[in-house]
Amino acid sequence: MLIKLNPIFTTYARHKEAKVESALTRRQWIVADRILMVILFIAVIILAIAFS
Repeated sequence: MLIKLNPIFTTYARHKEAKVESALTRRQWIVADRILMVILFIAVIILAIAFS
């Protein structure tokens, strides 16, 4: 006869809370845009030096 064992991990398992995603604020958009522009600017300079 098979015995139904009580699994240990289910009793101690943590319940994951769903992360609520919020829209970016105007300030966060501006910061993200500035970071992107700096990355693109540096990439253009590096690639211009590499391909010249």
